[in-house]
Amino acid sequence: MKQKIGIKKDNIELSSFNKVISVPKAHERTAPLDPHVDNLNLSKTTEKSDRSKRHKPNPIHDNFLECTESISAIEVTDKEDIEAIETLEYLIGIEKNYAADPYYLEGSEFTWGMRLILLDWLMEVSTEFQFKRECFYYSVNYIDRYLSKVRNVSKDNLQLVGITALRLAAKIEEAYIPKVKDFVLITDNAYTIEQIKMMESSIAYTLSWHLTPPTLNTWRNWYMEQWDAYVQYNNYAKNNILIKSLPDDLILFKVSNEKAYAHFRELCQLIDLAVLDIRTLKHSPRTIIASGMYILLAFHFGHITIEAKGLTSLLLDASLPLNNLFEHFVNTCFGFELEELLVTIEYMGKFMLLEFDYSIPVKLKPKGQVFV
Repeated sequence: MKQKIGIKKDNIELSSFNKVISVPKAHERTAPLDPHVDNLNLSKTTEKSDRSKRHKPNPIHDNFLECTESISAIEVTDKEDIEAIETLEYLIGIEKNYAADPYYLEGSEFTWGMRLILLDWLMEVSTEFQFKRECFYYSVNYIDRYLSKVRNVSKDNLQLVGITALRLAAKIEEAYIPKVKDFVLITDNAYTIEQIKMMESSIAYTLSWHLTPPTLNTWRNWYMEQWDAYVQYNNYAKNNILIKSLPDDLILFKVSNEKAYAHFRELCQLIDLAVLDIRTLKHSPRTIIASGMYILLAFHFGHITIEAKGLTSLLLDASLPLNNLFEHFVNTCFGFELEELLVTIEYMGKFMLLEFDYSIPVKLKPKGQVFV
């Protein structure tokens, strides 16, 4: 590996997403206009503010490998609602097709540390090229799935797989794609243009050209959208003691203010850390996001410290208002119980130990600002 970069929590530009759920579209691949909403007119985020009159998502059981629940029974009256439900059902249906083998490193030349260094370096490359976060997450999915199927990749070619996966992801997600020689240069000329092109064909063919996976970033955006609507407009949430105690200071993620942006950055960085750990592949992407959100809420409500100690006892306390609130949220929107998240929440707690970075990403800084 030509570069060994220290782990950072938020190296990548904010990802793009639609009004309801993240679905890459070519006409949306432009520079972000807002820290919370990339490529989206802000006026659209306030349309139909009476969310209590909108549909209630049908519970969907969180079985990662056999998620077959239908959500066609949801009562909807709006065309956008119908499209959102169809998109959600589609993404859940294809999720298993994009899953990598969480044990693919066993018996291979690679270690979890080598994978971590590779992904951390790709974060730095993504920052250098100002790629969206979704582009990076696509590349991670390509790498894990490719190495799950091709077991004879040598250590010398691990970085080649990584940089080629990122270039392939950029072709899907980015409006501007750096030239092949730029990818060669960023590897310090470790590989040739021909090698990158050949590896690109190998990756695409091995993955059967299935190159638009529902990523952790996809589900993160969906959860944040749903949580904001839930705590503001759901009657059960509004009557919860926690929500009633701070009506003017709700913990939100997607509204345009500094506090919400800080929470947004925290969840993004928490998941960015989790993706570096190979053991994250053992968990459903949706349970990873839900668990990360639960931990952040528990921290901000003062139930746990930054070390995330006491999570087990916290989760087992059925009388805790946060547990009642969050269980109703995940059950209403996603169809699983809080106790089903126990293992994943315990796993995600360790990532709270590293410090959060609240600085504005380079791509979002005002024009003319001097960078030191």
